[in-house]
Amino acid sequence: MKVYLDNCCYYRPFDDLSQTRVELEANAILSIIKMCDGKEYELIGSGVIEIEISKTADTIKRDNAYGLYELHSKYIGLNDTIYEKAKDLAGLEFGNYDALHIATAEFAEADVFITTDDELIKLAKANKNKIKIKVENPANWIMEG
Repeated sequence: MKVYLDNCCYYRPFDDLSQTRVELEANAILSIIKMCDGKEYELIGSGVIEIEISKTADTIKRDNAYGLYELHSKYIGLNDTIYEKAKDLAGLEFGNYDALHIATAEFAEADVFITTDDELIKLAKANKNKIKIKVENPANWIMEG
């Protein structure tokens, strides 16, 4: 099982866990990462993840996110195929980074793209005929698995 985590997933375990939803998502993400570290799943890293994490102003949050991200076992650099797919996705109202993440996950042949972004999930489901990857919330996905 190949898993691609959206950047928000690398931050979620370090967010304020006083909200039930945030705590559930954080625990789900940590479970997914644990399974990747145990080689049950393959965690995919990418150039776009690295760019986004590097732009995080909060150094503690950035360092924590890098700590989780470093557990990836496969790395996908940005290339023309990814840029072209991302351009097509941006035409469907996906934000630039979201489009790059989805295009990279597809290029890596990931089985799932996991995000805590409800709007991204909604947009992906509305365009499921144009996206070749399942886009899911971590808590929902871990409970379905």
